[in-house]
Order: sequence, then C-alpha cells, then structure tokens
Amino acid sequence: MPDPIIKVENLFYKYATREQFALEDVNINIQKGEFVAIIGQNGSGKTTLIKHFNGLHKPTQGKVIVDGRNSCLLRRGILIALLNIKPISKLRI
Repeated sequence: MPDPIIKVENLFYKYATREQFALEDVNINIQKGEFVAIIGQNGSGKTTLIKHFNGLHKPTQGKVIVDGRNSCLLRRGILIALLNIKPISKLRI
C-alpha cells in the first residue's frame, strides 16, 4: 500500500486559552483519492483537526504528514494545493 496523502501521528492540540486538550492522541491515515468524512458532536474537535491539515494550527505534540512532508514545515498555500481543499459551498453534489 502506498504512503498516505495525510498521516496524523499521536496528535495532541491544546488552545492557549484552555486547560484541556482539544485533540488527544489522534492517529489517521488517509490515502490519495480516498473520501473521508470527519463527523462528531459540536465541540468535539472536527474543525481543529482539519485546521492541522491546511496549516492553520500546529500540533502541541505529534505530527501531521502531508504528501510525505511535515505540515509544520510547509506554507499554507502549498498544503492547500497538495490537498486540493475546497470549501463545502464549492462542491457539486
């Protein structure tokens, strides 16, 4: 199996204004061409997780690998281009 386009390893994230972690020990592998839905209750960390994929957040601990490269070392525009991220309002269903 080829390397995943997105690999999340032991991701922890904590907002500076909060005592609790927003994300704790998240591990995900997403293959190129795979469709994935991130679902959960309000406040469960869905948006926080996605913001790690496009570089808006940096992990408190752990790492996010996008196309074989550490997301912390890439500019946001490059991440968006690599992932072909589109807002839901732009999708045709």
